Amino acid sequence: MRNIKDIVKVLSFLRWQSTSSSNIDAINYKPKKEIMVVRFNSGDEYEYENVPEVLYLEILNASSVGSKFYWTVRDDPSSYPFRKVN
Repeated sequence: MRNIKDIVKVLSFLRWQSTSSSNIDAINYKPKKEIMVVRFNSGDEYEYENVPEVLYLEILNASSVGSKFYWTVRDDPSSYPFRKVN
């Protein structure tokens, strides 16, 4: 029988959205907490706080996902604090 952490990990995996970015492998979003999790091609994952859902969707649908992410979220750590999760 799986424990709750395993179940949460599986459910979290189901929400990953693959990207065509040369730097970003996939993005996950936790709407209740406004946290966007970015998995880079290196395998590193970072959580970014205070990301509104509309911005998450703009990043996912941008012609350049990486550029949109860097120009908005990554370049503004005071608005979107982050931490490495793995």
